[in-house]
Amino acid sequence: MVIQVVENQALVWLGSMYAPLLPVYGLAANIIAFYFKLLLAVWLHSPPKTRYSASRTSDLAYGLMLCKYLAESIIATTNRNECEIEMLL
Repeated sequence: MVIQVVENQALVWLGSMYAPLLPVYGLAANIIAFYFKLLLAVWLHSPPKTRYSASRTSDLAYGLMLCKYLAESIIATTNRNECEIEMLL
């Protein structure tokens, strides 16, 4: 989605020297694409059945940070033990 917008904008900027009405076309194309995607999002997507409050979202973030910390500590202790063995030899 973002790549498409960037590509369209680059074409408008580069082609505006050769076709003076190209920025108007680019504006119209961006507006049509925006409202088309907006309508698709509104019609096709429904809200989730279970709502997440801010406290549940922060609990999820804290849980993910805890898992990351545990994984890093396991990796660090494993590497440290291997380094100590190599240093003793």
